[in-house]
Amino acid sequence: MSTHSRGRATGTKESLARRHDIRPQKKVLLVVTAGDTEANYIKELKAHLSAHLTANVTVFDIGTRTTVRQAVRLAKACYQRRAASPIKTGFEQVWLVLDREPHEEMADSRVELEKLLEGSSPKGRWHVAGTNPCIEYWFLLHFHDCKSPFETSLKCLNALRKVCPTYAKPSIPRQVLELAAIRTATQRALGGQRLPSDSSGRPSSEELRFLDANPSTGFHLLVNEFLQLEPDRGNK
Repeated sequence: MSTHSRGRATGTKESLARRHDIRPQKKVLLVVTAGDTEANYIKELKAHLSAHLTANVTVFDIGTRTTVRQAVRLAKACYQRRAASPIKTGFEQVWLVLDREPHEEMADSRVELEKLLEGSSPKGRWHVAGTNPCIEYWFLLHFHDCKSPFETSLKCLNALRKVCPTYAKPSIPRQVLELAAIRTATQRALGGQRLPSDSSGRPSSEELRFLDANPSTGFHLLVNEFLQLEPDRGNK
């Protein structure tokens, strides 16, 4: 074989090797938060566990809101602005992160959120990650299981400070950024259930459970969309 032929054959092999090395595209998520702590948490998770990310995540904080209706309106406006941007992002999922505010009328909130989830096009684009009474309950599950209700968000915050005395909003405890602790918190949030394999087929009632159940959280559902939470079976 001539030198030219050998070079051409080698180039063909390298080209085929490159084709076989094509990696699947990650999902693209937009996470809209209604608070600094929630936004900081997602951003720090992305930075601390970048090697475990299974999706590209954009975080946008809409700031303090007064009602669920206002949060939904602002989240939709945020998504529409991003979708109309010259840089096409192609968000496959949009997650609205909320706390259960004790003063809110839950009947109205449920209607707004059900319309958001059930009326999304395509089906399964919009999701809700809610916590009752506040994100500190999700953090608390990284330290120990807790099923007793909290009368106020402040009492939940104080319960977290008993096991994490240095905690202060909107900073994020390092302990809640460790993958092993996140997996433990997820199992506690699930209460013995299995993580859903397909979020598009999940009933809206599961994401809206936080409206009624105190304490409860849906943060594990969101985190499962962009982190590999299932243990590596090869390392068991």
